[in-house]
Amino acid sequence: MRMEPGNTTTFELRYRGALETYLKPGADETQLIAALELGKIALADEVSLLDLLAIHHVSLESLIRGSRRNADVQPLLAKAIEFLAQVAAPFEMAQRGWRDIVGQLRLANEALEERVAERTAALQASELERYLMKAERLSGLGSLVAGVAHELSTPIGNCLTVSTSLMRRSSALKCRSGDRPVAPFKAFCLRRRQS
Repeated sequence: MRMEPGNTTTFELRYRGALETYLKPGADETQLIAALELGKIALADEVSLLDLLAIHHVSLESLIRGSRRNADVQPLLAKAIEFLAQVAAPFEMAQRGWRDIVGQLRLANEALEERVAERTAALQASELERYLMKAERLSGLGSLVAGVAHELSTPIGNCLTVSTSLMRRSSALKCRSGDRPVAPFKAFCLRRRQS
């Protein structure tokens, strides 16, 4: 609610009437309770605290002008301060409530940030563990491949050596045998059995 000069609202009229009633001689706690209720209405109607102070100032100024004696002004001002304090009490309670809520939100936010950090650390640890397990599996596979290669290279190497030797000897056998192929072949086979 924004106050515009010259535009009197229903709330302003209620405020001025309640303040005037409280400033009259013989006013009691009933009017202060009414002031507290008026503050709750102002808060519910979204009257800003600055607008409330402006309404109070305008209303009090008007009432003081209506006072005929200067001696009457000091007690009016003291009672007006009491009245304003009662009207502003709901604003104070709301502000304290907001401070409490902000404090609770701050604590909840800190707890949430801590949980996010913990979960991030756990996720990173989990990813590192998976990476290490994969590296271990690959290392095991590499060892297996190296072992198989070693186991195969020896027999293959032996086979290659023997086949090369056989090829050389068979070539030599052909060259020496000439027309008599049976005798050198028997000798070759005999040497093979002995070795």
